[in-house]
Amino acid sequence: DRDGAITCWGDNDSTTVTDAPTGRGYTAIATGRGHSCALDRDGAITCWGDYGPVVTDAPTGRGYTAITAGYYRLCALDRDGAITCWGVLLAPAAG
Repeated sequence: DRDGAITCWGDNDSTTVTDAPTGRGYTAIATGRGHSCALDRDGAITCWGDYGPVVTDAPTGRGYTAITAGYYRLCALDRDGAITCWGVLLAPAAG
């Protein structure tokens, strides 16, 4: 919302909904399959949900300016223009 509070809904069996951070000051949110991450006004990233590597491997620190999510992977852009990605990169199926 305009104060930066996060509201989630959907599958109540998923921690993607129930573990959402409380408080205010979030400026962006990105969701993937079973996980979500939010960016606060200081550029810190908070992740939650059912997909462990995305949640546990999220970068620490401040200074991120944008965040985006894929199925099992997320990427963030910092104020110097560097991109940091985490989660699992799935290789395409051999065909």
